[in-house]
Amino acid sequence: MTWRDVRRRAALLLLITILCGCAAEDFSRLHPHTEAEEHAYTRLFPYYVDICATSQIKKKPGFGASDRGGVGGHMGFFLRGACADRDAHYPVLHLCRPGEEDGVGIGMDAHFSSAKWSAARGRSFFFHGGMSPDETLTPARYTQILQQARQNGVLDGISFHDDRFDEKPAAVSEEDWKYQLTAGTDFALGMGRGSYCARVPVSQKDMLQIIDFMNAQNAPYRSGKEVFRWSVFTDNCGHLAHNALSAAEYWPEWPIDRPMLLAIFDFPVPKNEYVNVMMRSQSLPLEDVAALYRDDDIRAMLLSENRLPPGPGVLSVFEPPQARNQVYDVDNLMLLFYDEAIIGRYRHRFQDIQSEPRFYDLHANILWWHDRYAQLIASRHPAEWWLQRLTLTPAGRADFRIFYDRYYEYLDRQLDWTTQALHQLGN
Repeated sequence: MTWRDVRRRAALLLLITILCGCAAEDFSRLHPHTEAEEHAYTRLFPYYVDICATSQIKKKPGFGASDRGGVGGHMGFFLRGACADRDAHYPVLHLCRPGEEDGVGIGMDAHFSSAKWSAARGRSFFFHGGMSPDETLTPARYTQILQQARQNGVLDGISFHDDRFDEKPAAVSEEDWKYQLTAGTDFALGMGRGSYCARVPVSQKDMLQIIDFMNAQNAPYRSGKEVFRWSVFTDNCGHLAHNALSAAEYWPEWPIDRPMLLAIFDFPVPKNEYVNVMMRSQSLPLEDVAALYRDDDIRAMLLSENRLPPGPGVLSVFEPPQARNQVYDVDNLMLLFYDEAIIGRYRHRFQDIQSEPRFYDLHANILWWHDRYAQLIASRHPAEWWLQRLTLTPAGRADFRIFYDRYYEYLDRQLDWTTQALHQLGN
């Protein structure tokens, strides 16, 4: 990157910050995720990751620790099929066992010093504190949710930086203050935030790899070897969510702790990452076998694991803020993009995701992929046709033929699977 690029991106960042903070999110126009939709989805995909861009938070005065978040929002994620170890008294994950919750919600918080992330048990509690959509968040219900979070041990074993207690009233315990500081960010997000979630189905093996990654992220802080220090540019909630998917080989890792001069111009922004997750499978040039072969990550995944990054089942899921609300102001909540002001490619993609059923409706999604797989198979070119367009050594040509065969075997399997899935959804 040249200094001209540096200056251009610095000026662009300033302009974007000014322009994109002008419009509030209209959460009322979107269809919230329902229990029936969740059941239909998990029949097909028992393991998944929800990567969620959540809006700013605006707690009303008079309810303990103040919480007025920035317009960049926050990023949390939910791992269906991973559960918190209740006996560890510290955030540690394992594969869910019979009788445990459906999954765990992950929160990363700048308050933390002895952990990078926390774990809130169960989807309903992570997103809504167990509240129904038509329920009113009263002060009493707010207190009850915080007590439930404490009983569930959401912050067990997690120390906070000392300065987080500077404004704590003497009559409030440190433990109560910690839950007041983290409510709506690390658990019960919907008390004060709306969430756009990009859902990615994963295999059990993928989930185990994510679990190993997550536990390794907390290990140095649990042992006391290091003190966790959150950084918007070098190690934020978006880095953690992005790299959890990278542990499942969804995409390349996003490095953390890079030099500030580099990191300040290239860091994950929640709403951008939501779009990036949604568009990952859409951006693969599935009609161009040569381009797929030239992609080192794609080639390695197909040759070693007989698969590509997920396509069917990558869905947008919306979790609204609690509309009837006496504790948080949920009107005019902001969530900005880091985008190019004129081109606005992220904003255009975001609009596509919200308007095209294949991005948010499970049946439409599976049908779209079924038809795409059928079209790709019908328009198949021979391997020699592609080899004429590649410059390869004899060994490379042999390797490509293996890749080519694996690719069309993959498409055949995917077509069969989507056919069966459509039949199952119809029943």
